[in-house]
Amino acid sequence: MAKSRYCLTYTAGMESVHTIINMARSRVRLSRALHACQYAACALACVALVLSVLDRLPAESFLPWPVIAYGLLVLLAVTAMLAWVMARPSDLAMAALVDHRLDLDDRLGTALQMARRGDPVAIAVVKDASATAGDPRTAEQVRRTLRPIPPGNWWVPPSIIIAALL
Repeated sequence: MAKSRYCLTYTAGMESVHTIINMARSRVRLSRALHACQYAACALACVALVLSVLDRLPAESFLPWPVIAYGLLVLLAVTAMLAWVMARPSDLAMAALVDHRLDLDDRLGTALQMARRGDPVAIAVVKDASATAGDPRTAEQVRRTLRPIPPGNWWVPPSIIIAALL
């Protein structure tokens, strides 16, 4: 059985599609890591507040605060790194997100699904998605619509830390 002549060209245009998907993935991962870091900071600030109250009950302080502070910071950094590593959406999920946010009518997701096929319809779909993804306006729209958004209640952990210090 002879191979189709199109099999060698199906991935030629997918680099721009993968570039857009990777850009979107990194922005989503950063946003998720920021949210996880904020929740961990709230929990660790509450731990610091409880330790501060327990430390003030006796007449003399008995907790090594520099060790505790560094330990809590290390736990916060580990939590942020774990959130970054664990939140890796698939290519198809990212393509669907970009398609939805930019109203691309499922161009990127369909191109990912049809990229391994060698028929003329699949090649046309891949070329259309590549042309859309290769447009500089598409990358700019991805940057604008998928900005890493910090959590809305970012002020909670610093206020708990201030309460623990007072």
